[in-house]
Amino acid sequence: MAEEEGKFDGVLLALAQQHEGGVQQLLDTIFDFLARKTDFYTGGTTNAARKLILDRFEKYEKIAKAAQTKKEEERKAAEKRKQEKKAQKAKEELKVDEEPAIKELTDEEAEKLQKELEEERNNKENRENEVKDGSKANEDKVDDEGSDQENEEDKGKLKPNLGNGCDLPNYKWTQTLSEIEVIVILSKSSTVSDTDITLNLIPVFVFSCFFFNLLESDKLDNVTECGY
Repeated sequence: MAEEEGKFDGVLLALAQQHEGGVQQLLDTIFDFLARKTDFYTGGTTNAARKLILDRFEKYEKIAKAAQTKKEEERKAAEKRKQEKKAQKAKEELKVDEEPAIKELTDEEAEKLQKELEEERNNKENRENEVKDGSKANEDKVDDEGSDQENEEDKGKLKPNLGNGCDLPNYKWTQTLSEIEVIVILSKSSTVSDTDITLNLIPVFVFSCFFFNLLESDKLDNVTECGY
């Protein structure tokens, strides 16, 4: 019987679709066919046809009601699971809201958090050191390039001292816009009384040439005069 279940569904469905009056019209067609083309009503004993119809009615009534009951139970179970899931979600959200802002950690959680903080701090220090090293390297490179360029430009020239003059082995001098100061370095055996200095006032332009030549010679062994 199970193998034949649904075997004629296509035929019966097509037949039912042709009856606009619904089940009542479909039953009229079936019983009319049994009355006209078979001995359903007259071939058996009294009330045999009625009994047969009622037996089949009760059989499939039970099957239909059982299927309906099962379907309803499944629907209620699904609805219940849905409501329980919804209530559980609301409960969890409420629990999260009620949890204190400060939570006590276990020893394992505290140790894990400490490691993460230390790792983050070390990474931050490493990044800062990399930035510092990079900046220092760039500054050193710029200084080296500037120093090389300066050395090439000043090669063979005397470097000025803090007084905008020059320091030489035997003397040194400084200058401003209004005056020039010359300091002569005496030997240890010499004294102030043994030294004679003659000062002659000469034109500035003459003194400038004389003084320039004096600087170029870098010697004071035979110089006995200094003009201002």
